[in-house]
Amino acid sequence: SDTVRIASIANVFSGLTDKRPNKPAMTAEKAIERMLEMKNYLDFPLVLSFRDVVLPSKINIEQYKR
Repeated sequence: SDTVRIASIANVFSGLTDKRPNKPAMTAEKAIERMLEMKNYLDFPLVLSFRDVVLPSKINIEQYKR
């Protein structure tokens, strides 16, 4: 369902941007880049929409399209 896909994206973003005992927090920009690389695991169009809301400027996504 859409709700599950959106929750998955939010969960991954949180996991990447939250500081953990074993790793530093990623910037929002770096986290979105990493999530765009996960297109086989996350809903790519929803990640793009999420990016548009989270980031003030868009990352060049051409490198992730194949």
